[in-house]
Amino acid sequence: MKQVVLATALVLGLCGLAFAHFPEGVTYPIFQFPDNLRPTIDGDLSDWDVVPEAYRIPVDLMGERLAGMTEPDYNDFNCWLALGWNKSDNKLYVASWTYDNVHLVPRPSGEITLMWRQDDFEIMTDMDHSGGQYKGWTAEQIPDEEERKLAEGRQAQQYACAYPQADGVYAVSFDYATWTTEAPYWEAGFTFDGTLNGPGTTTYEVRMTTWDEMIYYGPDQSTEHKFKEGEIVGLQFSYGDFDDPENPKQYHAFWTVSHQDATFKFAERLCDFLVAPLEPGLAVESDTWGRIKASFE
Repeated sequence: MKQVVLATALVLGLCGLAFAHFPEGVTYPIFQFPDNLRPTIDGDLSDWDVVPEAYRIPVDLMGERLAGMTEPDYNDFNCWLALGWNKSDNKLYVASWTYDNVHLVPRPSGEITLMWRQDDFEIMTDMDHSGGQYKGWTAEQIPDEEERKLAEGRQAQQYACAYPQADGVYAVSFDYATWTTEAPYWEAGFTFDGTLNGPGTTTYEVRMTTWDEMIYYGPDQSTEHKFKEGEIVGLQFSYGDFDDPENPKQYHAFWTVSHQDATFKFAERLCDFLVAPLEPGLAVESDTWGRIKASFE
């Protein structure tokens, strides 16, 4: 499977970005869904077959940050993800497939903020590409408690998904805005085929509203991001891998697209993603990505 990773300076002639993200010099594309091909959000990823393979990000392009793995072991963990957007509904679409030899989701019911302490899929967004700290503020940094709460997730956001869950809650936003993972701002579908605490495959499919500025008071006080063809946005995706049911808080591995640590806190450590134009004929060898892809072969 040959994948295409695009150097920033070559992406539709874009250059001179003020807040480049990671991996350095790399930009990934976000597929533009035409209205009639928008996927149904149900966890069945077959309607993503229309997305050219060049838009997929496999585990081979990710970095492992905790276990010292220099390359993936597909018998232990495997994954891919793809992104889309639609001009009419102004939503970000996310599809992810994973295989894990030990699918561990031991979060106690009601403890949704512990979703990251299990086999999860994490999404981070910095839509205005501004970088900087966006979570984990201390009283020394921001003395006023309410101002600290407002700063959490204001200019960038972090979400996590894990399926299945005993309490039926499969997604969480790691800030004070619980409404961002509720309709109509968040729609998700999941599937799991396998054995809990054993091997299995999991799919995640999300359609989400993204924010230039998120104020936890509510959407009326927040600023929704408006997608534009050719713009660069900041996004990041990670996979937690826990394998020991007797020690469920101990990471086995942590795979991340940006190859960086502390992406839950610093938005400049996210990745560059291009909001792509529509693919003519929806073919891999199109006049857009096909031409750029050929330059890498």
